[in-house]
Amino acid sequence: MIQSARVGVGISGNEGLQAVNNSDFAIAQFSFLQRLLFVHGAWNYTRISNVLLYSFYKNITLYLVNLWFSIYCMWSGLPIYNTTTITLFNIAFTFLPPFAMGLLDRTSTSEQRMNSPGLYCYSQNGMGYNKDVFWRWIVQSVLHSVLLFWITLLSMYTGVNNHYGYSEGYLEIGNTVYTAVVITTCIKAGLEKESWTIVCMLQIFGSIVLWALFLWAFSYFWLAPWLPMADANMLNMALILTENSGFWFSVFVASSVSVASDIVFKVLGTPLRRCS
Repeated sequence: MIQSARVGVGISGNEGLQAVNNSDFAIAQFSFLQRLLFVHGAWNYTRISNVLLYSFYKNITLYLVNLWFSIYCMWSGLPIYNTTTITLFNIAFTFLPPFAMGLLDRTSTSEQRMNSPGLYCYSQNGMGYNKDVFWRWIVQSVLHSVLLFWITLLSMYTGVNNHYGYSEGYLEIGNTVYTAVVITTCIKAGLEKESWTIVCMLQIFGSIVLWALFLWAFSYFWLAPWLPMADANMLNMALILTENSGFWFSVFVASSVSVASDIVFKVLGTPLRRCS
């Protein structure tokens, strides 16, 4: 019976440890089952649901921008981002927000959940992860990719002005969009959290700071004498962007509009029906 169940809970007792050895979770007393379900089970359900949905969201938001960019590059397959930044998106710049959602988030305190068993109906009825919630996240990711790309494109369509004489290229728009994507996806993780701690704030906003530091370091990494300058397509990129008012305008407006649309989705999509 334990092995055929979706989640097996074994109770260690005088009859032996056979059930415990074949279970997913083991408790010492039957009375512990209430806390296991109402507190830890509900927390775990919400955390896993949000992490799964967020993983779909952030990658769709990033890579769909390449689809919209293909309209303007004759569908040649040219990526709008630098290939190194694409690689580091999941392993560096959005690596920590899933941990903030999946390890540290808590929907209500343990005391509130033990005193109000009705809160368990959210996970019991699958209200955190179902087809409606899934497609809402997908629609949000598509909408954010559209806003982040076209707001930036319209803002910088006539070119980038700089008084250093650097020639402009597609990577200037690409890195501007990338910056807005990192900011939006990190703030999105914060909006989906139910509780905030200092560690969570460091994980979410620290990811944005990490991208800013990397951009400056990578812009002058190519000045090393042992590297081929022919491949230095990111050389002076940080200086070119930060000296351009269009960069700051695009990042601020695109990120703000995307986050504002997300807040609207969150308000309208919040389930108000009562649980039975």
